[in-house]
Amino acid sequence: MPKAALRAAAMPAPTRNPRARGVSNGGRRADLENVYFRSAWEANYARYLNLLKRQNGIVRWEYEAHTFVFEKISRGNRTYTPDFKVTYPDGHIEWHEVKGWMDQPSKTRLARMARYFPTEKVVVIGAGWFKAAAKGVAHVIPGWERPRSGARAPRATTTRVRARTKRAGGA
Repeated sequence: MPKAALRAAAMPAPTRNPRARGVSNGGRRADLENVYFRSAWEANYARYLNLLKRQNGIVRWEYEAHTFVFEKISRGNRTYTPDFKVTYPDGHIEWHEVKGWMDQPSKTRLARMARYFPTEKVVVIGAGWFKAAAKGVAHVIPGWERPRSGARAPRATTTRVRARTKRAGGA
């Protein structure tokens, strides 16, 4: 067996990034069909979506299912891949984005989504949602990952994104 395969087989799930703090550790989760999630928050949100699916609140969810391309943009953030595609029983689709903090590239991508794909609904799931979930549903969801003791959680996010008015030179 190649060394890389031996190393991969020996890694615990989730695979941890030694530089990650708090809940931002990426890795594969055995309870989520061994899908690689970029953070514990994304994995926990997937667990929550599984709960909604079992309760018939949603039909299905997919992780990083589609990449939107901003065709008219010549530089900078030209693409955006939402974390989750969520399909509801009535057939409508929402794109859910898990954000520990809202940096400038993220703001730009969301503003460009609003501008170039105005019919697509993007829902930002931020720190406030996870704080409420920790008090509410986390205890009924198997495998819910909690922050390591003493770890700092990411700062709260601003979940409102407004499309800016058209400027010279693009979005």
